[in-house]
Amino acid sequence: MGALAYLDRLLGTNHAAEFLGPDGPWLHWAQERVPWLLGPDGERGLLFDQYENIAAQCAFADECLALVEQPPTE
Repeated sequence: MGALAYLDRLLGTNHAAEFLGPDGPWLHWAQERVPWLLGPDGERGLLFDQYENIAAQCAFADECLALVEQPPTE
């Protein structure tokens, strides 16, 4: 879900919305499997952590690619 939320923000889409509603499948999954990771609002804590993790990994990959793509300086 973190990756889908990240891509939605990056691409300006809203595909994650069908999963993230107040009674959506993501919340049911999280309540059953990882209830201790849900935020104080009971819904978005784990998703926010996943989003931040994906965003950090993508930023790191972008920085690495930028270094590789630069021509060597003499």
